[in-house]
Amino acid sequence: MAKGNGTSNLTLEQVLQMGLNHQRAGRVSDAIILYQKILKMIPNQPEALHLMGLCHHQKGNHRKAIELMRKSLKGAANNPVVHNNLAVSLAAANDPKAAEEHYRTSIRINPSYTEAHSNLAALLGNREGFAEAIEHYKIALKHNPTHFASHKGLGNALSRQSKPTEALNHYKAALQLNPHDADLQTDTGIALKLLGRVEDAIRHHTNARRLDKSENRHFFSFANTLEGCQLKSGNQELEETLLEMLVSDEITPGGLAVPVMSVLMLKDEFRAIIERYEDRQSRPDRVDPDDLERLNAEPLFLRLLNIVPFSNAQFEFALTAIRRALLLDPPAKLADHLPFLATLAAQCFNNEYVYILDQDERAALIKREQAIKDNLAAGKNPAPEEVAVLCCYRALIDYDWATDLETATWPDEMRDVIRRQRDEPLQERELRKKIPNLTGIEDKVSQIVRAQYEENPYPRWIHAGISKTGRPVGDLLRSNPLLMDLGDYVTPEKPEILVAGCGTGQHSLHTATRFSDVRVLAVDLSLASLAYAQRQTENLGIRNIEFGQADILQLENMDRTFDVVECSGVLHHMDDPMAGWRVLERILRPGGLMRIGLYSELARQDIVAARDYIAQKGYGTGADDIRQCRQDILSGDEELAFKPGIRSDFYSLSACRDLIFHVQEHRFTLLQIRECLDELGLEFIDFELRPQHHFTAKRTEINSKFKGNERLVPWNKFEHEFPNTFTNMYQFWCRKPKS
Repeated sequence: MAKGNGTSNLTLEQVLQMGLNHQRAGRVSDAIILYQKILKMIPNQPEALHLMGLCHHQKGNHRKAIELMRKSLKGAANNPVVHNNLAVSLAAANDPKAAEEHYRTSIRINPSYTEAHSNLAALLGNREGFAEAIEHYKIALKHNPTHFASHKGLGNALSRQSKPTEALNHYKAALQLNPHDADLQTDTGIALKLLGRVEDAIRHHTNARRLDKSENRHFFSFANTLEGCQLKSGNQELEETLLEMLVSDEITPGGLAVPVMSVLMLKDEFRAIIERYEDRQSRPDRVDPDDLERLNAEPLFLRLLNIVPFSNAQFEFALTAIRRALLLDPPAKLADHLPFLATLAAQCFNNEYVYILDQDERAALIKREQAIKDNLAAGKNPAPEEVAVLCCYRALIDYDWATDLETATWPDEMRDVIRRQRDEPLQERELRKKIPNLTGIEDKVSQIVRAQYEENPYPRWIHAGISKTGRPVGDLLRSNPLLMDLGDYVTPEKPEILVAGCGTGQHSLHTATRFSDVRVLAVDLSLASLAYAQRQTENLGIRNIEFGQADILQLENMDRTFDVVECSGVLHHMDDPMAGWRVLERILRPGGLMRIGLYSELARQDIVAARDYIAQKGYGTGADDIRQCRQDILSGDEELAFKPGIRSDFYSLSACRDLIFHVQEHRFTLLQIRECLDELGLEFIDFELRPQHHFTAKRTEINSKFKGNERLVPWNKFEHEFPNTFTNMYQFWCRKPKS
């Protein structure tokens, strides 16, 4: 046999085994040297070619691996192992069609070959061939009941078919074989969340994070599981994870408000403080400094206060009382509590000063502001805590003396208030002057709606939940968890996307970052919202979004067309939604995709009741009327039909105005949407909705039986059974014919 390396007296099989031992120990280069020696002595030796191909696969050189294994097959055409391993390299080289062919050849040669069945199933599952994938996984497990990859893969395939109970059985079997697989722990957590077993899901997500903190998937899946959940238990590790999520640019923090608040309220001392100030009958007139210190010692509480409106009446009542007491009868050493005070100012700014205030507070505010003016006139800079108190009632930019403050030496927490409440709004005023007007705004309803959104940029946000790595449009929509059937859709080389009604930029940022190689035009009626969006986008360093002021009804005047059009939460605020939708259809290129968001008639019955209540009571649309209306709803004794359905948007001023005070609102049924799509010549594809067990299970059933706009008929029946499915909006994709 080969000479050198101590192999001169060894058989071919022994040298091949030495090479395998090197491979398994990670000494791939040493293995290659041995295989090269064999091939020098025995040219085209099939197993040496095969194993050297595996070495190159391990090194990431899939093309070389494919070349060597194809040579191996010339001398061993009926070797199922080589066919299987060649298929693995072909799949890694993004040639799934050839990979499938070799997997099937391997199985034809050896029908009981577990690895080939499992690998073929994984390939089919990635291409939405779930039914056949499941069959091959089952065959693999029949031949090897303890095959880890097959249990894990079958669990994933069943999960994607909205069968979380069956999936969980296989995840459990896989966990018994290998509990140290982080992906498996995350997948188990996702299945448990779909089954409503949140506490169990948290345990598995926590395990995944312990095993691999470097993989973002585990982090984001954990955040998705926690979103909107009322937690019944907590611990230090969970709190640290929640805090990490609240700091992340890639996670939208609003969905974490409920779990964070529920974890905080599990703490006896914290809960006692909130309950003491929340009780409007017995709450103290003064704030106990010890209470402020205790609140200030909760980083989760401070972080959430700082970045999103608290969507909870109990917290609102408590914070309203604390704010009042700090204004009317502050502690002797108010400066000692500046971190909490600055954070409370941030919360009030976030919710646009939605908290109610009484006449005593109004009088005290006048006196305090006058004192600051007098100090500034005398050349004295006010103390930061004095300014912080006023910033809990009105944005700093709205005080005419705001630019006279000397803040360079102020503490960081107060300088953050200055930045958000003065410097950034000033920056937005300058940006407004530079945003191009792309169309006229002539429609009267458009002008009224524009005026509503000019009062405040809505919604304000800190983290938009942007993606760091985008994917081609078609690939993303076809992949898990969306799994949309796009037919023959091919992603354009550099898609041009229109976001019609971009608001303050979250939608356009989401689109511009989750899709790769795209250019986005984001338009809106409101310059205030556009300026906010422009500033935030520039701060994030995103360069593929262009902003402009425009009315949807006039978009054809731009003489531009788009590969994708997205319009969410806009058409239903127009005088004639179909007029706007027709314009969007005309500027969508043939074969292009459209994403639409519309209010559901069924899901907004609580909002209809709220609007009727507002009309009956005669509330206006000004800030004070909205504050009073909210207070009457939250604290009123009468049973209101819509009260149990109060939503998170209720807890900030502009969001509440948009929710129940909007000057123009249409609502749709799914059968009406079907008629609209038929008239427009658009084909319904699918909903884009966060996975829910009953929804995803029905989705699989409907998509297997119906096509296009006909899918909306069974969906309409389903919505009547589950009327809260589309509480936010119908968010769906449709497509324009190629010709």
